[in-house]
Amino acid sequence: MKNMVIADGGGRQPAEFREALKRQQMVDLERSFDYAKTQLGAGRAGRA
Repeated sequence: MKNMVIADGGGRQPAEFREALKRQQMVDLERSFDYAKTQLGAGRAGRA
C-alpha cells in the first residue's frame, strides 16, 4: 500500500493537506468501486 493521508477533519489545515486529503478520498472511493466490481460482482446485468 502506498502512503496515505489521515486528517481529523476539524480545524484549519494548510492547502496542501486539504488537496492531499481530497485526492486520498478519491483514491479510496475508486478502490472501493473496483473491489465491488471485481470481488462482489456489482454492476453486472441480471444481479438484483
